[in-house]
Formats: sequence, C-alpha cells, structure tokens
Amino acid sequence: MAPEKDIYTEMWEKRNAAKEEAEKNAILQKQEIELKKISTNFDFFTDEKNNYILKIDEKVIDMKFKSFEALKDAANAIGRALRFYETKYGNESKKPKFYGKHGKLFIDDGMFFDTESMDEDSTRLFLKRSDPWSLEGRAEVQRLANILNDIVGATD
Repeated sequence: MAPEKDIYTEMWEKRNAAKEEAEKNAILQKQEIELKKISTNFDFFTDEKNNYILKIDEKVIDMKFKSFEALKDAANAIGRALRFYETKYGNESKKPKFYGKHGKLFIDDGMFFDTESMDEDSTRLFLKRSDPWSLEGRAEVQRLANILNDIVGATD
C-alpha cells in the first residue's frame, strides 16, 4: 500500500494542477481572440481528445482539427468564402448553391474548386484526411459545401 501523502505534498499538487489549468485557459482565451479577429461569428471548442472543432453562428462544423493552426486556416478560408459570397450575392433573394449541378463548390473567387479541377491550398485545408480524387475526398468536399449552404441558407 502506498504511503499517505503529507499535507504539503497535497497542497503542492493542487497548486500545480490549478496553475496548469490557468495556463490552459489563458491559451484558449488567446486562441478565441485570434479566431474572433477572423469573424465574430466564429467560435470553437475542444473535445476529450484535444481536437479543435469550429462553430459558426452556433452551428458545429463536422470537421475535427488536430491543432489550433489548422482550425484557424480553415476559418480563414471559410471566412474569405463567406465574405466573397456576401459581397457578390448579399442582396439577391435567391442564393446560389455552393455545390450545384455543374459541380462547382465555389464560384469565381478561386477559393474552393470542384473535385474535377481540385487545386491549390485553400481546398486542401479541408482534405488533409483524404485524396480529393477518391470517393472520401468528394464526400468531404460535398460536406463542406453543405456546411456553407447551411450557413448562408442557400435555396434550390
């Protein structure tokens, strides 16, 4: 049987645990400020495995990121896409879909491309887990399109 800890050891362990928790909270607060600079509609949380999960207007995005930097990259890309969308289509009554009959995930801006012309950095942000040419990759692109459509309330 392990010897009982003395009161000083217990106090020291509690102090260290409180210090670690305070440091973790300070990092999360700093990260929250960084994310709010991208968009005040963006928020995030971490799960039990310390994955980062993005929320936009209280909608939980169905993607997990291993690091805050990956989440921030995705938020930047989504933020740019949504700003472009609002600038170009903000006042129209019928909103175009991000992923329509012609397979275009996003239009004109060069931010996101369809799986047939998969290109450059911004789309790859969302495809790190799978090859964009695979069925998984296409499903992931479709999921991102659904997320964007859900956020802007696109109609058929």
